[in-house]
Amino acid sequence: MTKPASMVPKKTADLAQQGSSIFPFEKLPAELKNKIYFNLLQCDTQITVRRRTVPKGDPASTRRGKKKSETAPVAFNWQKNRRTRTFSFGSHGASILRTSSTIYKDTLPVLYGANRFASEGLLSMVDFIASIGPGKKHLRDIAPATLNYLTLATATNSFANLERLERLCLYVVADYWRSAESSFQERQKGLVTYVKAGHAPEQRRRLFDTIHFVVRNYHRMDVYTALTGKEPEVTVEELPAWLKRRLEKCLIERKILKPLEDGL
Repeated sequence: MTKPASMVPKKTADLAQQGSSIFPFEKLPAELKNKIYFNLLQCDTQITVRRRTVPKGDPASTRRGKKKSETAPVAFNWQKNRRTRTFSFGSHGASILRTSSTIYKDTLPVLYGANRFASEGLLSMVDFIASIGPGKKHLRDIAPATLNYLTLATATNSFANLERLERLCLYVVADYWRSAESSFQERQKGLVTYVKAGHAPEQRRRLFDTIHFVVRNYHRMDVYTALTGKEPEVTVEELPAWLKRRLEKCLIERKILKPLEDGL
């Protein structure tokens, strides 16, 4: 039985009238929707994901009640209490994914496939990849901070499982006071582990091709030359390409990677 108009609450009637005037976004052509998604979600700069550790509530952090303004200091045991890790994207329009299941499926490849994601640490990137669920299969460009190379071997196992990854950007500090070979040795174990994760020769070649070295900061060459009286064996501009060639040579010697047909 339909209620008379006089019996319908005014608020409900207003909502119904408002709903009838909503723009039918999902009925737009796919090409137009994709343009809108890219304009909203694609960023000109990389998206830096920051991990925040939120401790589980502890009785010592609750108000004692002796004085209204007095709160007990937080006594937190990191070994016994669970930690919840959350990630902050910043303002990148990611909330549109919560609009509907259809929009979620349409925008997931755009958000994670059209942007570079950077992190402040290797393990932060590993945790981020694990937290985004189905979004990780769309990741194409990641730039984890690689100052701690002791964790690189562990982290690269996670990166090797990204099927669509095209660029693994690893930052390098160019230090003229140390040899380029020592710089390579620091990264060797993790990078070999990463490429070795490919089961077939073509998979290992693809993983090798994703590696890109980028000089993040460096010591001044003129200071080194003035104090030592000699030129460095590898300059800042040459270091990324030198590391890539040195890695390829190492992988070929270990029979992890096959040489290219042209012998390069």
